[in-house]
Amino acid sequence: MIVGGIFEYKILDYDQKHVFTNYNASLDLLPNLGPLYYIREMPSKEISINIKNQFPNLQVHTWEEEHYSFISAMKLEKIIYSLIGFLIVGIGSFTLMSMMSLSVIQKVPQIGILKSMGANKKNISLIFICQALITWFVSAFIGIIISLIIIQLDKHYHLIQIIFPSSIFFEFPLILKGSFILIIICVSLVLLLIAAIYPAKKAANLDVTQAIGFRR
Repeated sequence: MIVGGIFEYKILDYDQKHVFTNYNASLDLLPNLGPLYYIREMPSKEISINIKNQFPNLQVHTWEEEHYSFISAMKLEKIIYSLIGFLIVGIGSFTLMSMMSLSVIQKVPQIGILKSMGANKKNISLIFICQALITWFVSAFIGIIISLIIIQLDKHYHLIQIIFPSSIFFEFPLILKGSFILIIICVSLVLLLIAAIYPAKKAANLDVTQAIGFRR
C-alpha cells in the first residue's frame, strides 16, 4: 500500500485512529473484513434504539457515542462562550444604568421645571425610559453592523487568523444566526428595562422645589 498523504484534523481521535482508503486496498490489510453498509442521511437516536432492540446481538455505535468526550467538551465550550456573552451584555446594562443615573443628576433642574408645569411621575419616567430605549436601539444597530463587517473581513481576508495566530488558537468559523441575534436583542432589552427603572423612578420622585433650586 502506498501512502498518498497524511491528514491532520487536529482532533485526537481522528488523527490517531482513522485511515482513509478504498475498500479493495483495505482488504489487503484486513482480509477478514466483512461487507460494509452506509447510511447517507444522519439517523436519529430513535433509529439507533430500534436497531438495538430488534438485533440484541448487534453492536450499534453512533458518532455521538464514539466521540462523547469531544462533543461534551464542545458543548461546555459553547456554554462558557454564551456565559461570557451574557456577562458582557450584563456589564453593558449596568453601565447604562450608571449613565442614566448621571443623566438624572444633570437634568434635576429641568425635571423640576417640567413637574412645576404639570408633568406627573409617569411622564417623567417615560422620558428616561425612552432615552434608554433610543440608546439601546442605536447600540444594538451599531453592534450588529460591526459584527457583520468583522464576519465578512474574516471570510475574505482571514481576520481572525491575523489577530489570533494558528499556533495559539485553532481556526473557527464566525457565524451570526438570526436566532442568536433575536435572543441577544431580547435579553439585552429586558436587562435595559431593568436598568432604566431605577433612574426613571429616581427622577419621578424628585421634589419640585428642591429640583428647581438644585445646584451641582
